Amino acid sequence: MILHSKNKLPNIFLKPKLREITCINTRTKKAINMEEIMGEILVVPFFGQGHVFPLTELCKKLSSFRFKTTLIISSDISSSVSSTLLLHPLVSVAAVDAPLPPPPKPGKFDPQPLMLHCKQLRQGMESILRSCRSVKNKFAISVVCAIVDAMMLSHIEDIFTTFQVKVTVAILVNTFVELEQTFLEYLVKQTGLPIWGVGPMLPEKFWTLTASKSLLRDRDIRTNFSHKTNYSEDEVLNWLDSKSPSSIIYIAFGSDVVPTLEEHEEIAKALEESSRQNFIWVISKNQDYYPNGLETQVGKRGLIINGWAPQLLILSHSSTGGFLTHCGWNSTMEAIGQGVPLLAWPIRGDQFYNAKLIVCYLKIGHMVSSIGENIGLKRVKKEEIIQGVQRLMEDKQVHNRVKDLSHKYRHGFPISSAATLHDFKDFIMQAK
Repeated sequence: MILHSKNKLPNIFLKPKLREITCINTRTKKAINMEEIMGEILVVPFFGQGHVFPLTELCKKLSSFRFKTTLIISSDISSSVSSTLLLHPLVSVAAVDAPLPPPPKPGKFDPQPLMLHCKQLRQGMESILRSCRSVKNKFAISVVCAIVDAMMLSHIEDIFTTFQVKVTVAILVNTFVELEQTFLEYLVKQTGLPIWGVGPMLPEKFWTLTASKSLLRDRDIRTNFSHKTNYSEDEVLNWLDSKSPSSIIYIAFGSDVVPTLEEHEEIAKALEESSRQNFIWVISKNQDYYPNGLETQVGKRGLIINGWAPQLLILSHSSTGGFLTHCGWNSTMEAIGQGVPLLAWPIRGDQFYNAKLIVCYLKIGHMVSSIGENIGLKRVKKEEIIQGVQRLMEDKQVHNRVKDLSHKYRHGFPISSAATLHDFKDFIMQAK
């Protein structure tokens, strides 16, 4: 049931002390006619890059409907916000003093730093909502909606009920109908809520360059990165250019979602023994591991990147023939868009469901190991990695299916998602 009132704050989420709140977009922006603004939307992502980046893209999409959006993030990640977003006339960024928890060690998880982060972010949210209610002059823009990342929902949901009688709920999902229609329809039946597939939320340049079948350059698409790495983007491109089409397996996990140290050793052994397999292996700066001596053993057939890697460049290059991944959603969407099949190594959370989508439903990849759902409980061994990579690289049907699926990206941002964003806008205006 949708309750219609100017005072209601619909709580919409996505599959994301006064000194503590700082507005960081202080540059001069284009003048806006305040009377044309439809209202303000608060957007609260989880702190990981895989959560922040899609929701910043959503902010841009919503601004096209003349909504002002305020992205509420930790001050620790404010430097990752792109300069184009900071200059956007209808997007603001509120940086809250909520230090990020350290990356968890593989196999070990201490919930206390995460709980402290969420508590501090919650306090910042309360200050923002109090500020919104206290401003009542004729130039004030009313908050019409809060979009809260599913990972943050349980930590801050009740503060909305504190500030209002009722909360209207709907769900936005970072996917598109052509990819997951069956599952979106299932969610509607199970929840009885309005549910929209509004993604994939990737940068606009990703869509335009993909539609033109151009090589993607991360430096042109993603700005304000901390480029701590041992190889420049140009050096990576030169290495890619030296390899045969579809000959490289690209191996990359999340910045803080990685296999155990023992499994890293198994990867290194597998790559050393796969004497004919070209590879790029990305090892995050957050990882307490480096395969010393492997570069000498494999010579020019391997590139080990320590730190930031130009993932879009690698995935869009014709020499890349497979992607060994933890199945983070953004990486999955980027790989499908470039027609690269996936070797799934899920580690936690939704990654197991993403892996099932890839392997069992879309059939555009394989599991890295025959232990399947027991990944995370049993160590993945060298032999399984070798066999998994070989199986993926040689499976022509999987390669053909993902190429066919990538054609859905060739016309730019999905028409179905653009339409559902319009539906969402109408929903908000009715609730307003």
